[in-house]
Amino acid sequence: MASAVFIVIIAFRKSFFPFEKKDLPMLLLLSFLIYPVNQTFFLIGISYTLPTHAALLYASTPVWVYLLSILRKEEKSSHGKTIGIAVALAGVIAFFAEKGIALKWDYFLGNFLVMIAVWAWAAYSVLGKPLVKKWGAFTVTAWASIIGALIYSPLGIYQAAGFDYTDVGIVGWSGVAYTAILTSVIAYTLWYWGIKHFSPSRVAVFMYLQPVVAAILAYYILYERLSSGSIISGLIILAGVSIAQRD
Repeated sequence: MASAVFIVIIAFRKSFFPFEKKDLPMLLLLSFLIYPVNQTFFLIGISYTLPTHAALLYASTPVWVYLLSILRKEEKSSHGKTIGIAVALAGVIAFFAEKGIALKWDYFLGNFLVMIAVWAWAAYSVLGKPLVKKWGAFTVTAWASIIGALIYSPLGIYQAAGFDYTDVGIVGWSGVAYTAILTSVIAYTLWYWGIKHFSPSRVAVFMYLQPVVAAILAYYILYERLSSGSIISGLIILAGVSIAQRD
């Protein structure tokens, strides 16, 4: 669905396929990382572990982005950014610790698969910066998504053929549309737009705000209680993000 939206926008913009031959290996790698690896390993992994564990593992993304950026010399290490990332990560760990983390070996496989998805997203974020600076966030995101969907299609079609769609209601299809359009089209494009204009680690650290925003939305929409622990953890996260952004 996301690829179909991208194709419509590409046709409307008449931007089509601008890449040079030397760009194709990296574009193919990004396409492989974004859906066949990142999405597949995440979805399989989360079926074997708890959502809390998956969210906590994804919270380590800024750390991997930061380390990979330094290894590739995309940016230099700095005390301020290191401290900010560490403080924000501590806040996230405290947030999820209050919600409850089950440390059982039963979840090891699921956690490991989710961790592969996290590494894939970190690599996608850092490796894509040169192409994004050259061709733009939308173009790279669109074609990586389209090619990634084609790579995934044999497995996707096989799974779709045996699925019973009769029990999928309006809420389920709304979730699919939300994930396809708001996440895969809009959020992914904005992610690469940020990486084009800023260092990857500076953009990635905003991922730490996800539990804060989720808790606030749950308070207003689902009327969930905001505990003192959640509020303190949120303030720690905000402080860490603020420190990382100043450097």
